[in-house]
Amino acid sequence: MSIRSSWKRLLGVVHRMLLWGDRRLPRGVRGALGLVLVILAPFGFLPVLGFWMLPVGLGLIALEIPPWRRRLLDWLERAQA
Repeated sequence: MSIRSSWKRLLGVVHRMLLWGDRRLPRGVRGALGLVLVILAPFGFLPVLGFWMLPVGLGLIALEIPPWRRRLLDWLERAQA
């Protein structure tokens, strides 16, 4: 598997998780969950946890900050294409 295809797959997972969080989680819960994911990300070597938590956590936090929200969603759309 090439690095490019791995990157695209990771972006796809992050994009789907952020859209789910944006649609289903209330505003304060998104930020709190993002913070928890960022804090737990260094333990990604453990079986249940994973290093995917860092980009998802940062993305959930970015969804809470209005200027970053549109940039993040636009960037994910462009990167997926």
